[in-house]
Amino acid sequence: MVRIYINSIKSRHMNKKISLSILLTSILLLTSCAGKFAPTSDYFTVTPQVLVAQGGKVPATVDGTFPAKAFPTKGIVTITPVLKYEGGEALGTPITLQGEKVTGNNKVISKKGGSFSVSSVFDYIPAMSKSELYLRFKTTIGKKTIEIPEIKVADGVIATETWQMQPTQHQHFLRINSSALSRKLMKPVSCSLFNRQPFAKPSSNRMQLLQ
Repeated sequence: MVRIYINSIKSRHMNKKISLSILLTSILLLTSCAGKFAPTSDYFTVTPQVLVAQGGKVPATVDGTFPAKAFPTKGIVTITPVLKYEGGEALGTPITLQGEKVTGNNKVISKKGGSFSVSSVFDYIPAMSKSELYLRFKTTIGKKTIEIPEIKVADGVIATETWQMQPTQHQHFLRINSSALSRKLMKPVSCSLFNRQPFAKPSSNRMQLLQ
């Protein structure tokens, strides 16, 4: 009975060790998978560097370059440009990339590295005058979904058309005063100066005295 009890305790202890080792292995696998894809802002450039509104639209082109071994061979990554402003956000055109061991029709980023380019056009609203452009990632490696933090890549938005439509205080002052001056110059001159009574004709007595 004592031997059976001791063997039972040993068996339980071994099972705990096995369970712990399996758990640690799973954690290591998840960590290694996440570590295979850790993009930084150095991978991406935006044209223009500071976004500009043109004709009510905000165009932006994102170019990305992944160095060797930076992109997971079994990974599928969807990158979406997101223009964030106070009170909301606007989504740009997404692009989906895949590793060289994935079967699909997306752009392939090989183990040796690769690049991509995607253009977006946002509809401008005044709240975007203080905004930032981010890249949002949806990442799957094998059957696992990996959380990747969003990356800021640009600032925005310069609305040049709004500046042209709104005159400065100095320009407004000059405009008002020039209008007032024009009204004064165009004001009709009073004809009272020309409506005075003509000189009285001298009397006959005065004419005789003058002779």
